[in-house]
Amino acid sequence: MSNSVALSVQDVSKTFGGVVALEGLSLDLKQGEILALVGPNGAGKSVLVNVITGFYEASAGHIFIGDKDISLHPAHVRARMGLARTFQNIRLFLRMTVLENVMVAMKQHTSNPLRAVFCVNEKSNLEKAMSLLHKAGLASKANDAAGSLAYGEARRLEIARALAGDPHILLLDEPAAGMNDRETEDLAVHIHALRDIVQATIVIEHDMGFLRGLCDRMVVLDYGRIIANGTVAEVLKDPRVVEAYLGIEA
Repeated sequence: MSNSVALSVQDVSKTFGGVVALEGLSLDLKQGEILALVGPNGAGKSVLVNVITGFYEASAGHIFIGDKDISLHPAHVRARMGLARTFQNIRLFLRMTVLENVMVAMKQHTSNPLRAVFCVNEKSNLEKAMSLLHKAGLASKANDAAGSLAYGEARRLEIARALAGDPHILLLDEPAAGMNDRETEDLAVHIHALRDIVQATIVIEHDMGFLRGLCDRMVVLDYGRIIANGTVAEVLKDPRVVEAYLGIEA
């Protein structure tokens, strides 16, 4: 893991009316890093991802990809600059094939996604999409309808589709939610393998067993502020983290 910074969040705040969701939050994501972002429900995790990716506009502060300030760019521009994300709720095109779901997300099709359906036989696009499906363990189901996939497979397809835009930074919002133990283990292996594809990854998740073997570092949010930052083992022993999760005095 490099000391170079892939993504920097600097003194970012986000308010909704009188409600403060993020307050003066600063965070650096290093090149090659898999970072766990955790916290109790309502802590601001998904709000932070939405602010980073441009779905929400920050009320204050700045966001950088490398040395480029992206704070004023809309979501689609940030995506083209190298940000990709998945959502808590799976958002696939259920009637399209697994292969088509990946191809519509390729950069050359973003202005006209349906073009991917009619260009499915273009060799370079097909090879790239199939490579992503191989990495996701879904190559044998390329021509199946996305709606026919098992839950864990659908999660992996959503990640493969996020990767189709050649992102530098990947943000995964509760990717293991609803998975059984075997699916969770397969997902961890898959995310580890993505180090060869993306520069850095942020994972929002509640499953600490899943994160313990996956992530290089853990950041904990509570009430829109960072309360702990360190290795997974260090953070899980932090009294402030225990209090935030269990609601007891440390």
